[in-house]
Amino acid sequence: MPSNLVATVIQDYISFYGGRLDRHEQRPSEYGAMNLFNAQTNSPVSILDEKVKQNIEASFSRSVKVPVINYKDVAIGSARTCAMKTDGITSALVTLTAVTYAWGFVAYPEQHYENYVDYQTAINKLIDAGLQKLAATIDAACVALLETNKNQYFPQAILDYYAEVGDALQVPQLEKDFFYNNLGSIMATMDYAGTPDIATNHIGMAMVRKIGAQGEGNSVNQGWQLLGYTWYPTNRITNGGAPIESTLYAVAPGSVALASRLDPDSKHRARIHESKYWDSFPNAPYIGRDLGVFYQADCADASALDAAAAAGLTRTKVESWEFSIDVFYVKPYVSDVANRYSPILKAEILA
Repeated sequence: MPSNLVATVIQDYISFYGGRLDRHEQRPSEYGAMNLFNAQTNSPVSILDEKVKQNIEASFSRSVKVPVINYKDVAIGSARTCAMKTDGITSALVTLTAVTYAWGFVAYPEQHYENYVDYQTAINKLIDAGLQKLAATIDAACVALLETNKNQYFPQAILDYYAEVGDALQVPQLEKDFFYNNLGSIMATMDYAGTPDIATNHIGMAMVRKIGAQGEGNSVNQGWQLLGYTWYPTNRITNGGAPIESTLYAVAPGSVALASRLDPDSKHRARIHESKYWDSFPNAPYIGRDLGVFYQADCADASALDAAAAAGLTRTKVESWEFSIDVFYVKPYVSDVANRYSPILKAEILA
């Protein structure tokens, strides 16, 4: 009888999941606009004072309002009089509005009993994917705020530097190498002190690296004009189309901020029983903020999940996590956007 080894032939060589071959599948981005907002939030000249931050953290069903005083154009006379003066100030209340974000996933521990991907690895991957998406979502909202609240007032004093189209300065290609030198003067013309923070796209960073490389050792030194600036690149800033090479927002110090809060149950870690409770995820990666957590566990029929591997899981443990956060996007108050400068200046470098 001839030999027959069919029954014992090695099938496939499969290793347990190591997380290397797919390391570029779920990868984080640069969340520059969000990072700019966070940096200005934590600055000594933050647009938010400690009392407002405390009110945001304490609030949930109540509104958070901040009093402001409008710009006053004082009339200077040339004579002393005995008449009672009638001029005064005008105040207003600005309501800070929260945006709620929530996401989660379900998992079956015993689905991994005979699987090359272990349960904890799957959980970690699901959390990381959610955190990356949340960071990108907040970053995109920060870009949207910069766009919506960009400067709309362009008197001749600003147009002497560059033309304006769609509330954005138009920087000619031949003049881009000295843009950051001019930007300091433009912000000073607008009476904004200090060096602005820059949110830009990655093609905009190519121009920065080129200028920075032209230092003292080169025949033409251009690197000096970059001193004091901090750049926050992000893929969420896109160009408006041809003939734009890159886009940026210059934000004066202390002009924008981010704040957040948790729902009361998560904050107080409420508990129904060991299979249903709330908790918090402190200092979550990518966003650097606490998240509320709602956990549930129950019994479920998971036999239909995978006919080959889970057919016997007719009553198995199922776990669910939901993560949530309320985010406040704080913008600068400008009483008259048509006639007063905004501290957010948009510029487009032309191709």
